[in-house]
Amino acid sequence: MDSWKMKAASFAAKGYLSRWQDKSQTSRYVKIFLFGACGILVLLGLIGLLGPSISVALISVLIGLLVASSELGEFIAPIYKIFFFFYESYLYRAVAYSLLSLPTFFSLYTFFGGLLIIGGSLGYGFCAFRGEKPPDPSTVSEEPEAMPYA
Repeated sequence: MDSWKMKAASFAAKGYLSRWQDKSQTSRYVKIFLFGACGILVLLGLIGLLGPSISVALISVLIGLLVASSELGEFIAPIYKIFFFFYESYLYRAVAYSLLSLPTFFSLYTFFGGLLIIGGSLGYGFCAFRGEKPPDPSTVSEEPEAMPYA
């Protein structure tokens, strides 16, 4: 009985790992992770306003909003086409987000949020290492797509 369970578990693990071979999938998870990390950083920055380092807390809130808005830029076609130099490589995002998160480490309140942003930038570094490419802006239409159920 145990050998059958082991075989079933190994087949399930192989199926799970084979999904990660799709090179367009990892960046989606990193984007979702970064949205959560930005929300946590903004919340910790707002809590940090009650602490002694108000300037670091305000900067952390601004960093969280800036990273979240830059991630949302992919969904807005005109912004995506203007700032394509930033969106053309995941390595650029990894470096930019790592540098942006440095001021968050000067406050105990926002330290964890900074670690989460660093984690997201490491995720984008992993995407760049795997050779993933962001979507081409020529495929992004300026007209909003109709809802499929409408």
